[in-house]
Amino acid sequence: MFKVTADKYDIAFTFRHTRDTNFVIKPNKVVTDITSCLLTVNTEQFNTLAACVSGDAFNKATGRTISLTKALYEAQLPRPVRAAVWKAYWNRGDR
Repeated sequence: MFKVTADKYDIAFTFRHTRDTNFVIKPNKVVTDITSCLLTVNTEQFNTLAACVSGDAFNKATGRTISLTKALYEAQLPRPVRAAVWKAYWNRGDR
């Protein structure tokens, strides 16, 4: 779990990777892997998904980036706060 405090925001976010082969989003497009991001801003939560469909190469880093981007967009945080979140993510070390 990542934790960031910026301005008046207390932010926490985490990722989860799952395999789901029973979910069809379009004809001939079956979801094979899902990366979810749970972003908590103060007391409000945002849960977003990044999905790989059949034919896509699964990549954890790409899934995390896409799902975190979606969560930050939904949260409508100011730019300096989003920058602090990305800094925490990119400086994560060996997580």
